[in-house]
Parts: sequence; structure tokens; C-alpha cells
Amino acid sequence: MHIFIPGGVGRIGSLLAPALLAAGHKVTVYDLFHKGQGTFDSIKNPRLTQVKGDVNDLELMEEALNGCEIILYLASSQNIESFKAFVSIAKRKVAERFILTSSYEKPITAYEEALIKENGTDLSCTILRPGTILEKSPQSLSQEVTPVIHIDDLTSIYLNMINTSVEITHGEMYNAGYVAHESAPSKKLEAHTGFSPK
Repeated sequence: MHIFIPGGVGRIGSLLAPALLAAGHKVTVYDLFHKGQGTFDSIKNPRLTQVKGDVNDLELMEEALNGCEIILYLASSQNIESFKAFVSIAKRKVAERFILTSSYEKPITAYEEALIKENGTDLSCTILRPGTILEKSPQSLSQEVTPVIHIDDLTSIYLNMINTSVEITHGEMYNAGYVAHESAPSKKLEAHTGFSPK
């Protein structure tokens, strides 16, 4: 699969893109590269394309999206009108799915509403809402009440999700985070994608 990752040099994308490449996928990372300059310099892989651009530059976004089948949307700085326009572009150009990363158990955002509105036969939309992302074991936080998730588990969720049938994740919204004394981020997420925490 060819996967397009707007906002792909941040904390999630910097680990997710190499994992996708290791799984045999083609990856296009789209970002301004302000903080992530050189993030992928050590990766010499012909299946990795890096595009420097603003998520509000719809013409460049559309050009970078050519040939991509899945969007893993990690960007956080696109204005809502540009986001709606981008979803329309994706609907015309992407064969399979659009996975939006959002915020854990908050009221539905304008971005989620815009994506849900476009969910249909032309574009399968899924929303993933991770808890606070950690790089130490969530199990060590036994008194934690804020949902948390390990970055490796989140990366695994994305990999499982893109390998899960579109019919299963179509139109779904998943919360992904551990709360004290819970063994899995979401029973629905585990049932639908086969995700198993590390």
C-alpha cells in the first residue's frame, strides 16, 4: 500500500513511517519539517518520499497525494476549511481509507464531524483517539486516571488498522489508551483489528 502521512515527522510519525516501510509499504511524509529536519536522513529507502509543505497548501497536498491509497492524518495545524477541502480531495483521489488521529474521549471535534460527513462508499473514514502518548510502560502508572498509551502500542495499532478489512473499521471511532487497572486500550479496537498490547 502507498500511505500518505500529513504531519509525519512528529512524535508518532517519526516512529510510524519506519515501521510502515519495514512492513513493506510505500510512504509519503508531508510536513513543514520545522522540528523534524533530518528525521528520516538515516533511512535510505526508495519507498520513502518526503514532501516539505504546509497542510493549508491544498494544491501541494493534492499533488503529494497522487498514487496514495491510505491517509494516516497526524497533522494538527490545518484550519478547518482547508481540512474539509482536503477530505474532498482525498475522496476523489484515494481508493481506500482516511484515518484521522484526534483527541481521546473529548466531545466530537469539527475535524471529526467533517470526516464523518464524508464517510461513504468513495472513502472509508476511521477516527483513532489515542490517550497521552508515553515512551515508558503504561503498566508502570498504576494510579494513572488519564488514559495513556505507549508509542510502540500506538504504532502497532496503526499497522493493524491498515491491515484490517475496510468493512470492519469503516465509520468507526476508537479510543486507544490505558486507564489504571485496564488491560487493553479498547475492547472494540482489539476485536476489530486484532491489536494486542506489548
